[in-house]
Amino acid sequence: MTCEEINFDQLNECHYVSMRLGRIDATDKDKLQYLDKYPVFFYELGQDKHSIWCCYIVTNNYLLEVDNYFKGLGFEKVEIPDFVHGKMDEAKKELQSEVEAMQSYILNMNLKMDQLRISHQEELLKMYATASYLSKKEEYKIYVIDFKNQYGVYGFTPKDAVKNLKKQFKGIDSLEYQILPADVLEQQQIFAPKVVQNAKFVEPFEILSHIRKESIDENTVYAYAYVYYGIFALFFGDLGIGAIMVLIGLFMRSKKIGRLFLALGVATVLGGCIYGNVFYCISLYPEIIGFNTLFRIIDGVTLLVVGTIGIQILRDKCEIVNHLSSKGVLSIALIYLVMVYLLSLLENIFHFPLLPVAIVVVAILGLIVTLIRHKREK
Repeated sequence: MTCEEINFDQLNECHYVSMRLGRIDATDKDKLQYLDKYPVFFYELGQDKHSIWCCYIVTNNYLLEVDNYFKGLGFEKVEIPDFVHGKMDEAKKELQSEVEAMQSYILNMNLKMDQLRISHQEELLKMYATASYLSKKEEYKIYVIDFKNQYGVYGFTPKDAVKNLKKQFKGIDSLEYQILPADVLEQQQIFAPKVVQNAKFVEPFEILSHIRKESIDENTVYAYAYVYYGIFALFFGDLGIGAIMVLIGLFMRSKKIGRLFLALGVATVLGGCIYGNVFYCISLYPEIIGFNTLFRIIDGVTLLVVGTIGIQILRDKCEIVNHLSSKGVLSIALIYLVMVYLLSLLENIFHFPLLPVAIVVVAILGLIVTLIRHKREK
């Protein structure tokens, strides 16, 4: 007898045998050979990538042992619906009929919902707009303080906007306000947001610093600006390359990357005025600073990579950049550029790029010092 010939109604009425329908993991198929010692009928219904769908029939006196064995295989039982009757083929037809009836019902309900949506479109839009407005308004409840007889609202505003805020409150007689320090509520774990107000000439570098306008916990914009301006002017300086970068920046000035191209293009043009070259091969007039062009480009690329990585390390580990003012960063950048200039002069004397070697040596020494400090701390 095959599984298709089994009548479910007759099987459920049996007193001495029981059937289980479900699935096991496909990797456990070889373990079924240990069932030979039990009076059990196993039939595989189908198989997918991960599971084997099956049923087994066993006499009731061995039911507990066989059930425990299949549980050990991770058998997941599937309950047979009450409306399934007859043989396997008949059960499939009933299930298919139920599925088709349910799909028809869902389609009919979707049509009714579409009709209701079209006929009540205006009311639904009003309800959505109201719910959206109330949802946004709910977010501001955390700023409201209930004093029983009156309500208070606290908030934060930049110092530059205080005067404008006073003018707006001036005409409201029933309103009282106080201007308090930004850290007055920190004991209640309410911290004032910090607003970025960088100078115009460094704003294009905010895309490199990955800062948010409402937070300046790691404002490394000035550090990036000084390093990139200096490198593109002194090492990549060229009138032709700079003009192309300026044109790209003007064409894409509505985007952040366009403003960055424009700033670096201007720096490159200014550097090109020092060297008087176009595309590094055409010389319009004698250069003011005598750098070897090849060494200059090699040094510039090296400094660009090392400078970017160095700022990221300072930001993530040392937090030096966060505590330095713009003047402090400018002083470090100027000292750095003077040292670079002296090394570049030596390069022209020895006809060998010394600056990348010096950077690698300093990086290795810094790594050694860091490892020694780490071991001492342990």
